[in-house]
Amino acid sequence: MRLKKKSFLLAWMLLTVALAGELKFYPFQDDFRISLGTAIFFFFLLWVREIPAFLSGLWVGVFILVFRVALDAVQETQFILTESVFYHFPSCFYYFTFATLFQVFHI
Repeated sequence: MRLKKKSFLLAWMLLTVALAGELKFYPFQDDFRISLGTAIFFFFLLWVREIPAFLSGLWVGVFILVFRVALDAVQETQFILTESVFYHFPSCFYYFTFATLFQVFHI
């Protein structure tokens, strides 16, 4: 696959997963929420076989972290970088772990 097409697919994956992850649904009117980011990422992993899954997970995880920290910086009046990074790092770790296990188990 050509590098240009891979780059486009990766960029499309990054933006789509990040934006879908911000759409949250609260089915029980409490703290429990459902996000579309993981489902979109799963379908991208199934569709885009040319890019190794663990690399996709690493790129998506880092992009999610940077995207959410940037959103915090824009939205919050008293923004503290370290708190924001520590708050959003589990999402980064989740996407990387999800993709790595996806590749390890040959799904």
